[in-house]
Amino acid sequence: MSDQQSSHESEHRIEEESDKAFEQLKLLFDYTKFHILLYTTLITLMLGLFIFGTGASGTGDAVVAKLRLPMKFVVFFFLIAGGAGGVIGSSISSTPRYSKLKDFLDDYISPYNIDIKILKLKGHTWINIEHGAFWLGITIAVFSFFRT
Repeated sequence: MSDQQSSHESEHRIEEESDKAFEQLKLLFDYTKFHILLYTTLITLMLGLFIFGTGASGTGDAVVAKLRLPMKFVVFFFLIAGGAGGVIGSSISSTPRYSKLKDFLDDYISPYNIDIKILKLKGHTWINIEHGAFWLGITIAVFSFFRT
């Protein structure tokens, strides 16, 4: 095999790896957009339950009253998850320096690129905050329904 052919194959392999790394970043962006939509939908459903959920007979009042406090925590954690998702999504879309997922995961990002140390976290930390808050909210919701 000639050096030129070997060089061409190496360039082709690097290009494929670069395309794959960029595709992973695009998948994270799409995944995050889906999650933000999910959080928005779930919060809207919970608010609708508390505003309109008792029905004309009022029989749901006791159930709604028992769920009111736990659901406030669920909404709180979903808002945190949505906020973290917003940081992730906006950082990917507004920062052209990311060409692969690893660059994003290892970089320090914050809401609106604010330079406050407590808010400037690595990309993978924001992902952990998003998932942790979401699953904590889901856990509280499930256990609160079993309590009623």
